[in-house]
This record gives sequence, structure tokens and C-alpha cells, in this order.
Amino acid sequence: MKHFLSIILLLLFSACKLTQSNIIGRYELPNGVRTELIIDSNNKFYFSKFNGISALLKNENFITTSGIWTMITDRKLILQSNLDPSEHLAFKIQEDSAREGGITGFTFLDINGDTLRISIYDHNNRFFGKVHSSYSRIKIKVAKGDSLSFNFPGYRQWKLVKDNYRNSDYRITLFPEYVSSYFNQTEFQIKHNSLIEISNNTKFKKSNR
Repeated sequence: MKHFLSIILLLLFSACKLTQSNIIGRYELPNGVRTELIIDSNNKFYFSKFNGISALLKNENFITTSGIWTMITDRKLILQSNLDPSEHLAFKIQEDSAREGGITGFTFLDINGDTLRISIYDHNNRFFGKVHSSYSRIKIKVAKGDSLSFNFPGYRQWKLVKDNYRNSDYRITLFPEYVSSYFNQTEFQIKHNSLIEISNNTKFKKSNR
């Protein structure tokens, strides 16, 4: 009888004990904010946060970070962001022949290929913007030595100093700001199909996607 009870307890313990393979997957915030945490099988993680409301109202940038996760108990893991942001692109630029003679065009995209709206742009210290609206593409005459800057909700300002006389059509892909210190030995509790950041009780739920 004692031997039988020992087997039952061992089976129950094994069923309750989480393994590393149990926590691998994609986690999201349940409140509709585009925030996800991906736990990979190679002990790497990827985190991104796209909060459009905070970008508009608080001027917060979209962010991303990545690094290593370590399971310290069967109910707790630690995330450590990669401290070298130089490995991560800020933007990628594609320069093509101008669509219109004498005109240079600028189109900005996010990492999914969707067009970003330009709220304000500056050409040689002259600022341009629309009331209650924004630009999907800018078409302007530029010359060598001209300086331009563009502003978007959720992204850092993008700047260019024209170093030639050639008119071009630019397609610039902007990447979220990489934050190397976002997770620094940050502890998460593993609970059912959720990861809970212990310091602020933020709960990420496992996604079926």
C-alpha cells in the first residue's frame, strides 16, 4: 500500500512539474495592446511593444528587445536583454530612380511593410504639417546640402542630409527602438498558460497563434 501511494504521489508531482518545453511559445498582453513575448526553444526570447495610444498621447516610442531566458525553478524564469544594441538596425533604406523629374519622394514603412504616417517634417529648418491629418508620402524638390527630418508617432525622428544632386525615390523601413536594458535579470512567475512579471504583476497569456 505504501509503495502504491508513493507511485501515485510521484505521478502527481511529475504532472505538476513544468519543463522547459512547456513554456516555449508566444505570449501576449490580454488588454489589446500590441505587446508580445516569444520564448524560443534555444533559450532566446524576443519582446516587442507597440502601444499606439502611448505613442500619440505620451510621445513614447515603440520598443523591442531580445536576449537569453533561464529557468531557475519549475515555476520561475529570468530574462536578460542583450546589452549590445549595435546588432540591431534602426532603419533600412531603399533608393530608386525618381518617379517624377526634379522631385524626390519619401515613403516610410514599418517592419510589416505598412506605410507609416508622417506627422511633421522639416526641410532646411522650415516645418510642415497638416491640422488633424498626416502625410503618407512626401514629394519635394531637394538640392545637395539640404537637410530634412521626419517625425512619426512611435518612432525616433529620421534625418537626412542630401549629399548629391540626384533626385530619388526613397523607401525607408523604420525599426522599433531597441532597449538593451529593458529586462535585466527580470523574474517571471510561470502560472498555468501565463508568464507574470513579478516586479509589476504584468501578466502575459500564451497565444494560440
